[in-house]
Amino acid sequence: MKTLKFYAVLLMILLLASVPIAAQEPVDNDFEIALSFHSGFSLAPYSDWFGIKNGGVDVAQNVPSGGRATTEFVVTDVEDLFFVNLAFDYDDAVVTLQAEDITPGSLFDGLTRGVDYEMLVRPAEANPRHSAEWPIPSFNPPPPGFNTTKRAYVNIYILNPNHPQVPIHGNGSLIKINWRVNNVAAGTVSPIDFTLANLQDEYGNYLQPCYPSASCDNALPGPVLRELPDPRLGWNFEAIGKLEVVNNTNNFQAALEGGRPALATTVGHPLSVSAVKSGLSFSGAVDAAGLVSMGIAPPYDQLAITRPGYLAYKLSGSVSLPAEQITLLAGDINGDDSINILDLALIANALNEDVAANPAAFEAMDYNNDSLISITDLALVAKNYGVVGPAPLDR
Repeated sequence: MKTLKFYAVLLMILLLASVPIAAQEPVDNDFEIALSFHSGFSLAPYSDWFGIKNGGVDVAQNVPSGGRATTEFVVTDVEDLFFVNLAFDYDDAVVTLQAEDITPGSLFDGLTRGVDYEMLVRPAEANPRHSAEWPIPSFNPPPPGFNTTKRAYVNIYILNPNHPQVPIHGNGSLIKINWRVNNVAAGTVSPIDFTLANLQDEYGNYLQPCYPSASCDNALPGPVLRELPDPRLGWNFEAIGKLEVVNNTNNFQAALEGGRPALATTVGHPLSVSAVKSGLSFSGAVDAAGLVSMGIAPPYDQLAITRPGYLAYKLSGSVSLPAEQITLLAGDINGDDSINILDLALIANALNEDVAANPAAFEAMDYNNDSLISITDLALVAKNYGVVGPAPLDR
């Protein structure tokens, strides 16, 4: 029933936008196969064990001791995506994972798991799982603190090739990793080492990272997307991240549905966090990774997390810090605390608009941050159609 509702809403919006359905569908090339590329991988929040893009200085994602934290594995400018095979290593003395902790990324928003695609997860295999799979990269000796004990495997494949979002394309995350952080001392670290990143089109062709273009951030002198056990994933410095445990004080994690960075402020649309305690109003500081730092300890009388284009999160009463990441739902474009037909009409009328042409009008609707109001953005709003907020409801 939910699936039928989604398609009905999507069809209605396409009609409102007066966009010919044929314009949304891929052109039949008589099965001509073209080599496809993407513009590389990164982690969100961004982290980098080797500091390749930061003058040799490591960049860590801070995670709270005994708490939860989320890392997304992001691909840029992907096209013709049908199959995803990933493997990543981590240190389970620092963080642990269960199968339900690895979830589909923003590129799959608007599709129904088990109907339009399927995702298989093995979260905590031995590292390496068998002798043919070498630890990657094969440091000898490894850098200080670079210790991995477990490997997670993720396989995603399309079931419904007729869905309007298939083949998958654009910018966004492939998976979200919702870490369970152990009660360990501040300063303890774990790598996030992606040992396999195998993307394929519907014919089984590899989607290469814009090789042989030298302009690509992670271009190498050869293709780097390989199968385990050998040949292995080559050097991809953006995909070797670092988790660093911090004391769990007055911090929590916030994010925006669809993959847009928390501090995207193209036209003054920041993620805003405000609170009230004993009559005093104050704001939380939000960094580029979405880590919110509150200057005053809880409990609060009120807590609000807002951004234009998203459904606000508001609580009142005796409010503690959120224990898990707060992700604002995409779709409340007119700011009336609900995602309804007015929001659908607004994004439908903006379909295919270039955000750069009028950032003030369109930036808040560019949920996947690809600078275009696309069918993917529209599908996100349609998925959330009917949700009333603030979310969760004030209590």
